[in-house]
Amino acid sequence: MEKQKEHAASPLEKQVVEKEKILKEKEVKLQEYMNDLKRVQADFENYVKRTERDRERSMRMSVHKLLLNLVDVRDDFERAMHAMKNARGSETMTNGMSMIFESFKKVLEHEGVRPIEAVGKQVDPHLHEVVKHLKSDKDDGLIVEEVQKGYFVHDQVLRPAKVIVTKVNDHG
Repeated sequence: MEKQKEHAASPLEKQVVEKEKILKEKEVKLQEYMNDLKRVQADFENYVKRTERDRERSMRMSVHKLLLNLVDVRDDFERAMHAMKNARGSETMTNGMSMIFESFKKVLEHEGVRPIEAVGKQVDPHLHEVVKHLKSDKDDGLIVEEVQKGYFVHDQVLRPAKVIVTKVNDHG
């Protein structure tokens, strides 16, 4: 009879076993919640990083568009200055415009805008847009004239230079 008592669980033991079972289930559920929380936290951190990258890219594009418009104004300004220098009696105005133009160029330089070298260089399709070819007996692909200046902004091409390039005559 004593052996039978040992195998039969007391009500207290049954409660302990039941409570341990419930506790294990709760621990499993807690671990699932913790994993879900970690996943949500990682997703949120990735969202924040992605949003920041998108915002920076949008900002760069806006600045890029502004600088592109400003280099067009710079070109117009330079053409006007050249025309004024050739006009009679406009020395005072030319000097004033020159000072404004130099200030404008410094603003662009401060923003990382600098011209692309073209005349006398070999054509580079990443930097130059060929608008015309001139026949030549030598030096294929040499830039002989710049139709429109090109510019870098930092290390990226803001606008390629439009150029006229030599092309070797084909005698065959």
